[in-house]
Amino acid sequence: ALTYIPYFEGFGIPLVEAMKCGIPILVADATCLPEVAGNAAIYCNPFDIDSIAKGMIEIGLNKELQTELAIKGVERSQAFNWDYSAEKVWSIIEKEINLLT
Repeated sequence: ALTYIPYFEGFGIPLVEAMKCGIPILVADATCLPEVAGNAAIYCNPFDIDSIAKGMIEIGLNKELQTELAIKGVERSQAFNWDYSAEKVWSIIEKEINLLT
């Protein structure tokens, strides 16, 4: 499992990489990380060592949870690719152009 507990984060590329590989993740419930990981992670308070330890134990001892997070992570990672991003940006541009005409 990946334990990723930064206090500050701009995007969370390590999360996307781990999800793409089917690795369960424990993530801080702060910054942009919940938006990136979605339902494919266990969350903890990055300022609370007990919360972090509880999450590590929960993932480490629960094989079903590991499998569930791995599957959800691979699914979630599909949203982070250049084609998808380009389609979303182009859709916004088209909407704005249509508003102007």
